[in-house]
Amino acid sequence: EAAQQPQAVAKPTPMSLVESIQSLLELRTEPHIIQVNSYEVVLPFEASSQSHLALRVGDHAEILEWHPSGWIFGRKVDGQGNQVGSSEGWFPQWAIGQVSTSESL
Repeated sequence: EAAQQPQAVAKPTPMSLVESIQSLLELRTEPHIIQVNSYEVVLPFEASSQSHLALRVGDHAEILEWHPSGWIFGRKVDGQGNQVGSSEGWFPQWAIGQVSTSESL
């Protein structure tokens, strides 16, 4: 009888970086943390077109788009960053001042 040759055992191949990240993300159970910037209106702005968002002193706004011209597209939010109504529109940068940066889940 001839001696049996040992069979080659396949070595596991290392995971690619992308596969490693994907597997870690699949295991992740914690909610994502999102930075929310809350801006308080410091000067009133009267809307002069339907695309504008009228703001009163004390309102809070969230920026959705910041144009280099100094105009901001945003929406009214409460102190927790939740949208107030369905109001969105353009307003000038000078109407707001940053009041807080908070983390929310």
